[in-house]
Amino acid sequence: AYEMLRTLVGSEMCIRDRNNLSEKERCDYYECLLRGYAQLTGEEDKKELLRLGQAYERIAEEVPADLLANMADANEKCGQYEEALRIYERMMEQTEDHREKEVLYEREAQVAVSADMPEKGLEILRKGIQELPESLELRIAYLKQQCEDRSIERAVCMAEIEEVIKELPAILEEKQFQKLMKEYGLSLIHI
Repeated sequence: AYEMLRTLVGSEMCIRDRNNLSEKERCDYYECLLRGYAQLTGEEDKKELLRLGQAYERIAEEVPADLLANMADANEKCGQYEEALRIYERMMEQTEDHREKEVLYEREAQVAVSADMPEKGLEILRKGIQELPESLELRIAYLKQQCEDRSIERAVCMAEIEEVIKELPAILEEKQFQKLMKEYGLSLIHI
C-alpha cells in the first residue's frame, strides 16, 4: 500500500506540473489516480480521493459510474453522508438498469440510517418501491428497516407485512423475507 501511495502522489505531481496536457489526457490521469486511491483503505487516502474527485469533476464532462461509486464510498467512510446520498442520486439518474437501481436505493437507505436519518431511509425505499413496484428486494429492505425502527409500533410493521403479502405473494418464498420474519419473531397467523 505504501509503494502504491508513493506512486499515486508522484503521478499527481506530474499532472500538476505539466501544463501541456490536453483536457482528455488530464481526465485520463485523474481517472487512473482515482481508481488507484480507491484501492487504498486509510481515512487519509479516502480524503485524498475526495479532493482529487472534486478536481476531476471540474474538468470532466461526465464522471463514470465506477468513479462515482468510489467517491460515494469515500464520502461514507469520511462521515459525509449527505454528499454520499447526493452522489448516489447522480448514479441513479445515469442508469436505466432495474437491478442497479435496486442496489442504489438500498445503499442510499443504508446511508440515511447511518446518518441517523431513518425516516429519510424509509422515504428512499418508498420512492424505489414506487419506481420498481415488483421489486421484492426493496420491499424486504423497507420492511426490515421498519422493523428495526423502534419508534414504529410492531402492529404497524405487521400491517405493512400483510399488505405486501397481499400485493406480492411471491415474497413468502424469499429467503430474506423468511429470515426477517424469524429474526423479529413475527408470525403470519392472520393471513
